[in-house]
Amino acid sequence: MTEHSLYSESPCTLRNWLRTNRQARHLTLRTVATRLGVSHTWVSKVENGERRLDVFEYVNLCFALGLNPRAGLDLIITARSPYEQSGEAYPKAADKKPAYGRKKPR
Repeated sequence: MTEHSLYSESPCTLRNWLRTNRQARHLTLRTVATRLGVSHTWVSKVENGERRLDVFEYVNLCFALGLNPRAGLDLIITARSPYEQSGEAYPKAADKKPAYGRKKPR
């Protein structure tokens, strides 16, 4: 299975991409926060990995930065290992066992 940590490679790659693009556009945390209607600490926590983004927040953050959200997604897709890209890292539905115990015999 893949790592779901905020500090695994893909989230770090995406956060660095967002921060680098914000800085390249000479946007402050407060400017981005104002565009999003959130506090500057929210933006800071996202960039530092203290907070996860859901897909809608990610898209809105990209638009506030003037970025194409697909570019960031392409970045993390290409950053994945070949093992993950092959799909072998994810079990097939038929291979999964029930997570809540055995069925009782009749």
